Amino acid sequence: MATFLLFLIIAASAFSTLNADVNIDCGTSELYSSDDYSIGWVGDDNYIQHGESVELRSSSSLYQPLATLRVFADRKKSCYNIDSSKGSKVLVRAYFYYGNYDGKSSPPSFDLHFDGNHWATVETSIDQSVFYEVIYVTKTDTISVCVAQTAPNMFPFISAIEVRDLDSKMYADLDSNRALMLRRRVAYGTKAIVRSIDDIYDRIWVPAVSVDGLTVLTSDEILVEVGLDDSPPSAVLLNAFSTDSTSSSIRLGTNLPRTKVPIYMNMYFSEVSVLDSTQTRSF
Repeated sequence: MATFLLFLIIAASAFSTLNADVNIDCGTSELYSSDDYSIGWVGDDNYIQHGESVELRSSSSLYQPLATLRVFADRKKSCYNIDSSKGSKVLVRAYFYYGNYDGKSSPPSFDLHFDGNHWATVETSIDQSVFYEVIYVTKTDTISVCVAQTAPNMFPFISAIEVRDLDSKMYADLDSNRALMLRRRVAYGTKAIVRSIDDIYDRIWVPAVSVDGLTVLTSDEILVEVGLDDSPPSAVLLNAFSTDSTSSSIRLGTNLPRTKVPIYMNMYFSEVSVLDSTQTRSF
């Protein structure tokens, strides 16, 4: 078993094709290429005209787009408006890293919106980054990403925004009037985040928590044809969890909400062990 993908589906009431991918480093005016993933970043000067730019202290070890942020203490709701074209299927990802930028050791909580729709309630922490991701079909020529204050003295901020243009065949079962909110995208058997250059849609796959009684299998080459729904990159099919015996089972956590909501789930399986002609694997 290699990967697991789970989205929540919500109705979206106000929803464009992008001419190019967009990578906005909030709180800076620089143009640069990130060494981590060879992504070209731009500052946010052309996308928003208010808020305060902040550079984090001790930022040398951070992923560069997280080393700055823009905080909004002067208004309840602030929006980034990104040019698009109507009818595109897009992936939008927003990053948040508090890093105790204000010295108060009080990470804020606030709301995140896209195109007028509630996206998530952002819960930040002192020293851990968090990102939120949504996939949907745009309804206008502009994508808006907004943060909104929900409690006194908890000022919303944002660290980075990424937008990826998706092929219309990706997530083909998605109704154009609904949106997919990422819940989990897991690469089993990996020890680190997988963000592969062979994934043209630049998705992020996180490792699963290791469980006793499971064996990690690894291959140096793909043993199956990768022609799967929603085009998972080959890098996430090179590792897997397996049980130590045929009588054991694997339990996968889904982190589903308690409320009843529709979900979109993909599970991918690849044989990463070398089997001889007499061997098969089924379950």
